[in-house]
Amino acid sequence: LNGVFQLLREVLDSDVKSANALDRKGVNFNLSSEATGKLIVVRKSDLGGFTQSVGVVFELLPSKITIAGAGLGDKPLHTLTPYLNDEGECLLEVEGRSQPLRLWQVSRLALDDLFFGF
Repeated sequence: LNGVFQLLREVLDSDVKSANALDRKGVNFNLSSEATGKLIVVRKSDLGGFTQSVGVVFELLPSKITIAGAGLGDKPLHTLTPYLNDEGECLLEVEGRSQPLRLWQVSRLALDDLFFGF
């Protein structure tokens, strides 16, 4: 599971760089991994004199990965469990969804609103 989490970090890092490359005035994204087992993607928006920060937290637990909104308490938005398909590809099962997702799909699920919601 730790290896999957590191691969997810690489996908998130790439997506954060792509979002920053859009060069939206006053909006910046950052990926940090200050705490062991946690990845935090933050959107900072300059709103003419004050800065608004919102984020998404990915947390590695012993048997799953959770995704939660920063500042929204402990309640996860999504719970992910690793899964190997018949081809040996590592996918993540998302609680409440019928189909497992690839890492890029997990990133999109978690970060679309952060990157493109205003």
